[in-house]
Amino acid sequence: MRKFQTMTEFANQELRKGIINGRYLPGSRLKPVQLEQDLGLGRVAIREALRELTGSGLVQSIPNKGIQVTMPPSLEEMATIFESRCILEGDLGLQAVSKITPAIIEQLEHLYEKMENKELFSRDRFLINREFHLTLYRASTWDHSCRIVAQILDQILVFYAFHAHNIKLNLDFKPFNKEHAVIIEGLKSKNGQKVQKTIVANIRHGYKVLRKVSSALKKAV
Repeated sequence: MRKFQTMTEFANQELRKGIINGRYLPGSRLKPVQLEQDLGLGRVAIREALRELTGSGLVQSIPNKGIQVTMPPSLEEMATIFESRCILEGDLGLQAVSKITPAIIEQLEHLYEKMENKELFSRDRFLINREFHLTLYRASTWDHSCRIVAQILDQILVFYAFHAHNIKLNLDFKPFNKEHAVIIEGLKSKNGQKVQKTIVANIRHGYKVLRKVSSALKKAV
């Protein structure tokens, strides 16, 4: 059954997608009047969506300048963020093992198969990867931690959108998805240590990709 969406929820979704995909780059101003025209939505829905995105950290309200897309963390800050992710997300995965349902595992398998599609663009795979991790972590029922992780993952995607939008990257996502398969196996067998260890390996692998993007940027300058 398709979930009903309010106009505000739709506006939020489309703006988030635009920011994460690089349509609205960090530092750019988001003008409600222009967004109304772009999305074909009313002023109330746009303003409510912008208020929600301000709360999530994707945009910020600057006095005398209006609402702008937030700048992503620096590479140096990203190193600390990824180390923090290893602890937080590893524990979330461990907690999820005893609470996860067959229906959620089925969702994870669907996302795994979706990510295997060879015709997907890198940005689409990044979004699927985000959805995979959050679907898993929400099974832990640690809602506060999940919200923190969601914000962190959004900032990482904005980092890619901002820094890699003008360079061509040939990223191999197969190792990521192989790790996803191992995570699913660990969930099915209720092997918490396997799940936790593989999540941490997956995150560290992600940081290596981040460094690859940084290196490509330096060469492009």
